[in-house]
Amino acid sequence: MAYNAETFLSYSQTFISNLTIDNTGRLFLIGFITWYIITSITSYLPLRHIPGPPLLVHSVLYQAIRASQAKLPADLYLAIQKYGHIVRVGPNHIVTDEPEMLRRSWGVRSEYTRSRWYLSMRLLPERDNVVSMTDEQAHNTMRAKLGPGYSGREVDDFEERVDRNVLCPGQIDWREICTRRQGYGSVEKDTRDEDLWKYIKTLEDNFPAMMVFSAFPWVVDVMRWKIFRALMPGEKDLFGLGRVIAVSNEVVAKRFGSDKETVRDMLGSFIKNGLTQEEAESETTLQIVAGSDTSAGSIRTALYHLMTHPQAMERLRQEIDSRHLSWPIAKDAETREMPHLHAVIRENQRVLPPVGGLFPKVSPPGGDTLNGVYIPPGTEVGVSWTGMMRRRDLWGANPEEFDPERFLDGAATPEVLRERTAVVEMVFGHGRFKCLGRTVAFLAVTKVIVEEAIVTDDAVGDAVKVNATFFGEMPSGSNCESYLLQPDTWLERRLYACSAILALLSGHDTIPLLPGLRPEDPTLNASQFSETSSSFVL
Repeated sequence: MAYNAETFLSYSQTFISNLTIDNTGRLFLIGFITWYIITSITSYLPLRHIPGPPLLVHSVLYQAIRASQAKLPADLYLAIQKYGHIVRVGPNHIVTDEPEMLRRSWGVRSEYTRSRWYLSMRLLPERDNVVSMTDEQAHNTMRAKLGPGYSGREVDDFEERVDRNVLCPGQIDWREICTRRQGYGSVEKDTRDEDLWKYIKTLEDNFPAMMVFSAFPWVVDVMRWKIFRALMPGEKDLFGLGRVIAVSNEVVAKRFGSDKETVRDMLGSFIKNGLTQEEAESETTLQIVAGSDTSAGSIRTALYHLMTHPQAMERLRQEIDSRHLSWPIAKDAETREMPHLHAVIRENQRVLPPVGGLFPKVSPPGGDTLNGVYIPPGTEVGVSWTGMMRRRDLWGANPEEFDPERFLDGAATPEVLRERTAVVEMVFGHGRFKCLGRTVAFLAVTKVIVEEAIVTDDAVGDAVKVNATFFGEMPSGSNCESYLLQPDTWLERRLYACSAILALLSGHDTIPLLPGLRPEDPTLNASQFSETSSSFVL
């Protein structure tokens, strides 16, 4: 039979007229399945030469689910152990534990760019901050404006401000001082385990959604629609992140307008270097959220490791006693000359990195090659921090164990020691993506570890109820991807950096944080105090 246009049109009209609702549904289903198969094949082919877990290769859904359960870091670590140093974990995603890959993709002259994963770091859907920016030029410009403030170069009495927030005279409740001096509202319950504004609970409850956003960045764009705006934090909220945003905006508002305050602190430096009021509000809120649980978590996990490793604690106390440290808070210049202290902090960051995200970068237009493996253009390359920090070829035969000695002279060749230090520093980023808050975070963590090592009773370690199994379940109330070990009780350390950074920003002199640090007698050494004191209670 000969076919022409008229015949084809006739058959088409007959076919359409005979379609029922059921047939239309079937046709739609067939079309969807066909589309899915074609797109799956086309997305699979470019990275088919890189092995990976089947459940992760074809979709990011499993990745999102595991991330929301705080299981993704462990999953990626196991995948690297099984498939090698470069593993495919999504249709267009790979992850690696190679330090060289991080240096290459994060370096100052790198052609890699930030992926849309970073959009999940927006605290408000309509506003970017320095972490969520994907425009490279805008990101570099913002970093240049923030750098002098974060480094302390344009902040008066930078170290003294940190000291005032570490030091707490007696048993003063820091939240009472915080609310009265800064006008942050009143706290009816004066209990030390209270979660101010339900900030911690809100973040933990919303953590699974944040992880979904990182796997599906388009959700962030959807949340910008007005219909969803009521679901997001807002300044009128009485609790949670919305309340923190309101407090931050109040502090920032005082620095703008006709009767503005001019102070040489972090916020003052930001404004001096060109931040608008809206940008300052975003960056201030980011400081509180991004700098709180990471710094506080590093403190409490370091203390946990010290309390459960008596030899490491004893050596640290001996090092403290051998120095004539300033009173009441040790100075940065003094702690820099304490190798075991720095070994403890680095080893803690290695065993439990304070970051858990993939932080993927997009490979350049020409692609890249690592260890003979070709990485096609546009591939998202993420980092397995756990895998990188447990490589036996770098850390030795016992990478799962807490052993500060591995960073000290004599543990390995000078070249290996330098590489170990450089790699563990990567938890703060590298090159043009290095964490701007590294200086203030490390300064505060170092000082607190010294003070708490002096006063902490050895018996406290027996009372710490945590799950120390790396692949075990998260303790209730601790839903943070960055830590697979989360003590539930040390709320003051969880809010430590939040309050400290607010003090730095606002220029207030005193917001004491940690109760019962060194006694007033500066001649009492670490060993004597730890034996006689029981005032430090978790």
